[in-house]
Amino acid sequence: MRDEELFYLNLIPTDVRKKLYQILYVGVEAYNGVLNENPQIKNSKFFTNIKTRLLTFLIFRQFEEDQLSKEFPLKVDIDKVNNFGYTALMLSNKKIRLSLSKTSKGSKLPNDSKYRIKQSANNSKYENQIRFNLDGIGNTTEESPTYFILGFGVSGKDLRHLNLLMPDTKMKLTLANVDLLQEYNSWIVNNDEDEYVEKQITSMKQEGMRILTNER
Repeated sequence: MRDEELFYLNLIPTDVRKKLYQILYVGVEAYNGVLNENPQIKNSKFFTNIKTRLLTFLIFRQFEEDQLSKEFPLKVDIDKVNNFGYTALMLSNKKIRLSLSKTSKGSKLPNDSKYRIKQSANNSKYENQIRFNLDGIGNTTEESPTYFILGFGVSGKDLRHLNLLMPDTKMKLTLANVDLLQEYNSWIVNNDEDEYVEKQITSMKQEGMRILTNER
């Protein structure tokens, strides 16, 4: 891993990344469980309309107060960000602001929505440094949190890619891209049989079933 990638990665400590890996894994496994118990929905012509929303719901639902561990190391904000009632998740500490988004490719940014562009304004310090090819990427000032996007994609039953992305101020270019998939897979090997993780998968699968049966 290059020095600049390590610098960006160190803004999000290992214990924070592990908590995020757990939530992603639980969401993906719950999603698979719902589909396995309801195989007929894959035959629907409208399945493509709901599968992404179901997956993101099962991931994002875990950040709500009644589901989230009290020891979760980041501040969680859930706010409406447009006139259509769309709700966005933002995680933060003193150094970073982080959103999660399903992306089509590992290097691909999500859409350049207004709230993402607003958050990206803080990344101008890195944008200028990279644009003018200045040395010492770690010497940038830290007066405002750096904005990152944790982009993920699913293929079959597993994550296909997982990348820590730093967008430019216009959400058009990726200033930094750190591949986290290998670290995520290593976390699974060591934690997939953890009792708490299994309990969370069961809980989220039940949430998904309620969505499909209109019980919520």
